[in-house]
Amino acid sequence: MRIIPYRSMELVGPKPPDQVAEQLAAKVEPWRWVRWRFPREHLPFMGKVSPEGFKLAQVLNYRNSFQPILYGRFEPVAEGARVRVRMMPHPLPLGLAGLILGFLILFGSLAWQVYREGSAAPLILVAVMALGILAMISLGFWWEALKAQGLLEESLGLKEQGT
Repeated sequence: MRIIPYRSMELVGPKPPDQVAEQLAAKVEPWRWVRWRFPREHLPFMGKVSPEGFKLAQVLNYRNSFQPILYGRFEPVAEGARVRVRMMPHPLPLGLAGLILGFLILFGSLAWQVYREGSAAPLILVAVMALGILAMISLGFWWEALKAQGLLEESLGLKEQGT
């Protein structure tokens, strides 16, 4: 598992790209910024599908700021279709996390001065907070990315190339 929340993959299968796009569009509902918890009968994804590609997110009944956004392109190949997929979190929570880590670096430089005077507690606090933020981002993203990959493979009837 990588720390950087980014994943790319290629799905391949025997169906032509237009048929794969139609099959995926049947599993996608319109993008909504506010989603009510009830009713819970939703399609697996929300977003937009075109004959060339898609931009999707998994429909969740809970909040996860680091949930992956799936960007994909349909390509014809001799065997049928290839779908190139990139997953990454929305840039806003990543920017906020980067800002917090920047403040931690600033605080870390002050903690380093205190450490040089004999107390390691502030430096340890900064290190634990930075690792906690990185773990939160990484775990939040990868937990949902693995689920989204499985749902996408199931929805398209394709498998990741090389597996």
